[in-house]
Amino acid sequence: MIALLLTAFAADATGLALEAFTAELEQDRVSVPSERVEALHAAACEAGYGPSCDRSWKAGDLQAAGAALEVPCQGGDHAACVVVAWAMTQSEAGKVDAEPARGAEALALFRAACAAGLERGCVEEGVLLTRGVEGEPGLAKAQTLFQTACQVGDLSGCRRLGAMYHNGRGLGRDLDKARQYYGQACDGGYALGCNGLALIDHLGVGVAKDPVAAEANYVKACDAGLKGACDNLGMLYQNGLNPDQDAAAAMAVWASGCSRKVPVACANAGRLANDARLGEARDPAKAGELLQAGCDLGDPFSCGLLGTHLLPTDTERGTGLLENACVQGVAPSCADLADALWSGEHVKKDKKRARDLYTTACQGEFEPACARAK
Repeated sequence: MIALLLTAFAADATGLALEAFTAELEQDRVSVPSERVEALHAAACEAGYGPSCDRSWKAGDLQAAGAALEVPCQGGDHAACVVVAWAMTQSEAGKVDAEPARGAEALALFRAACAAGLERGCVEEGVLLTRGVEGEPGLAKAQTLFQTACQVGDLSGCRRLGAMYHNGRGLGRDLDKARQYYGQACDGGYALGCNGLALIDHLGVGVAKDPVAAEANYVKACDAGLKGACDNLGMLYQNGLNPDQDAAAAMAVWASGCSRKVPVACANAGRLANDARLGEARDPAKAGELLQAGCDLGDPFSCGLLGTHLLPTDTERGTGLLENACVQGVAPSCADLADALWSGEHVKKDKKRARDLYTTACQGEFEPACARAK
């Protein structure tokens, strides 16, 4: 009985240690606050895991951690072996090299960790099998490993299984199953699962695009510390929406992005808020508020759009904003100010100055201004 209790205690400590190593070494590509990493190592240390009590490497240094944990690994510490194997196969933390030079060695360590009951070891074994470490990619075996890990609660296994169904590698493309497994991971707080769900809805390959759902899941993953999801969210705000297809959805997503203090989202939302494509939802006052928010964030493009918006009602301020945006290189703002000076609407007509501004806008690669610059 005592032996059984000690074995369970050791297993708990090893599991806690592996959770700590996963967070510290960003194996899920999530930037975890140092306080959280320290708390995890403290828990593992308290449970009896020695290497968490006395870490000799710089926090977050995968190669140094791998070197420091080689001796515990040789002594049968499977959590340490997982870290050693990560160091063997990753030049960048959390991303397996295309052709890991020590893949066979790492595979043996992952396989032993899996056999010892560390499900993350099983998942990592599956990842190397998909890379063809044993010859041809072992997709069927990898699927089984991911499935088994997922069934016992390892969310990285669920996400990997979702990715196989999403990409169609070995299993055939099945977006319903991809959503199922990504969703299981995401619901458990696993950021890469949320990012996978968002990619399906953002890209719309094989399904209708759903930018509102994509944004919601990118936000979850980004807020959890997954930089790639933050980058994807930025791309969604920048060029992932089509107001011609669904102006209301585009407006909802851009307005949400503006509330998160993303300047390009404020600019796009402000421009669309006063657009006829919104129909009865068109709101010039809201447009001004959104553009002001973007301008307050220091975005010259938002400031320029705000200047154009204000010209009819606050000519002095609108002109000033357009002047400043033009000086900062916003070519469309140069052209908008030139239009006003050319027509004499809202400002005193000055065709010579207008032509100079059209030239500046054209040089800034704003093509519509080039004809007027001649």
